[in-house]
Amino acid sequence: MFDMRKIYTIIFILFFTQAYAGGNPIIGKWKSDKDKTSELIKNSKELNSKAKKVLLENFQFGELVLEISQNKITSYYKGEKSISEYKTLNVNSNAVTIEEYDDYLKKKVSKTIKVKNGIMYIPSSISPSIVEAFVKIE
Repeated sequence: MFDMRKIYTIIFILFFTQAYAGGNPIIGKWKSDKDKTSELIKNSKELNSKAKKVLLENFQFGELVLEISQNKITSYYKGEKSISEYKTLNVNSNAVTIEEYDDYLKKKVSKTIKVKNGIMYIPSSISPSIVEAFVKIE
């Protein structure tokens, strides 16, 4: 005979796991959006015109793809694949604060990733005033 307590426990665990995973808005596969990122840079009040020009002329936005799971980010850029782990510090409906090791800064950093109207905004390690926009592809 079935033990109903075990069945209810299993159902509760499955429901809770799905509800938590569904509550993190950054989970999924995202592609950098060149046009939206360029628009953010052009309209930035924190960046001067020289910085804007350097960013728009020297960085190839629109090439990066991120596959984000509950604790891992897999990056795909021009045939290269990179995997890094992160820790979730805070989640709400439109922002997730994570802690990760930053290869550029050579230390652990926390950053808040915002999601609004299906677009994910990730601040740069170089400067939080530089934000790259991503659209969900899966």
